[in-house]
Amino acid sequence: MSDEQIVPPSTARWKKIGTALLLAIAAACLTLFFFSPRLMLWNGFFLPEVDRAHDTLRQLANPFDLIPNHNSRVNQWRLLFPVLGNVAHLSDWQFLSLPFVGCIATLFYVVRICQRHELSTLESFFVVALAAMSPWYFVSTGWLAYFDSWLILLMLVASFSNNPWSIGAACLLAPWIDERFVIALPIVLLARIVLGIRFSKDAYDLKKSVAVIAGATAVYLVVRAFAFFGGADNVTDVYVQEHLKLIQSVPPKNFLFGAWFGQRLLWGFAGFFLYFCYLKFRPAGFWATVVVVIGMICIALVIAGDMHRSMEMLFPICIVGVLLSKDWLGQRYALVLGCVLVVCVLLPAKHQLWLESYRIASLTEELGRTPMTSDERIQAGVLRASQLAEEGDNVGAELIVKQCVAIDDQLPDIYFFYGTMLIKGGRYRDAADQFKLAMEVGGPAWPGYADCQDAISVLSRRTQ
Repeated sequence: MSDEQIVPPSTARWKKIGTALLLAIAAACLTLFFFSPRLMLWNGFFLPEVDRAHDTLRQLANPFDLIPNHNSRVNQWRLLFPVLGNVAHLSDWQFLSLPFVGCIATLFYVVRICQRHELSTLESFFVVALAAMSPWYFVSTGWLAYFDSWLILLMLVASFSNNPWSIGAACLLAPWIDERFVIALPIVLLARIVLGIRFSKDAYDLKKSVAVIAGATAVYLVVRAFAFFGGADNVTDVYVQEHLKLIQSVPPKNFLFGAWFGQRLLWGFAGFFLYFCYLKFRPAGFWATVVVVIGMICIALVIAGDMHRSMEMLFPICIVGVLLSKDWLGQRYALVLGCVLVVCVLLPAKHQLWLESYRIASLTEELGRTPMTSDERIQAGVLRASQLAEEGDNVGAELIVKQCVAIDDQLPDIYFFYGTMLIKGGRYRDAADQFKLAMEVGGPAWPGYADCQDAISVLSRRTQ
């Protein structure tokens, strides 16, 4: 009796699914060990890890409220998870855990792609581990309330799936996670074209897939167009103006760093992708492909300050390039993948922004980091609240000040700062109450005691 008769097809399928899940978890653990989030800073303020989380949790409570500060203004249109979280009544920590779930789901899908293309278990592990050592994974595990893992998952579905319903659902939902999906559609289509040429027996009809992608994505584009021309879009114009002003101060070398840290060694597999296009396309088609890829790199560098993240728009062709490279590497394929993985572990990784960069250290180094003291947290919170107040986000500033008070309610300076902030918002009675609390906590010996008395006197006349 043959093995095929002994093992039912359904059993073999579930075995592959179980293997894919184990490989995804193993790759996640490996990456987190060598490239860890800055865990000790998650309870702080004024850091990329947490700034947007504070704002996104406000959006979870009221998904359609406009958040006016620069950091989170773009979230007005990234509604998928805030709406789902609001409808499902998710707690803050349940909501913040969704990007981590998305990481496992994306890595699982990468392994399933490898299995479909008949890669061995070892080869599949090397591929999925390389996929995990990319900015979308670093951001999703390190920066709270960033949903890049789900964006990448849907981008891969749109690029690799043969099921029109899956493709349509991905294109319908992904823009509401991040508009980068719409910008990256040329890359998605390039990936599908090359897959169709190389793996034609396993490819969904290109014309039909283009129709599905165009139809599903059009929903988002129509809504945005109506909002923009109807005056209901309070984000786009302001974002563009701020963007054009800020980008002028970016050092040119930072763009090079942003491109490199966007894919690191996966750029080599993007080269395999282009080489395949060179062999299979006519000259005009090949050069058109080169223009699209280079153009997408340039767009990724300028559309957002976190340019290493934007490079994830090219991730599908890197994965296609990994699959194509087996044609040329042959029996050396696993060895080369393993060597690339080792080098990837040894090379530094960074979050590269226009004006800042943050090194991604190992788990052992991060666990050895000294936790932030209460004073450091409060100082950072005051800085962040001041910034938000200057940008007109008084609600966000007040929420952070309240968190600072919760950290230590025996610091009179916090109440004094809170009072001055409330004055700017015209809330004179509330401001007077905060000055009274500052006097009560600080006592007559506190240097700001007399200033609080004067402020209360002035405010009492304004409220009469």
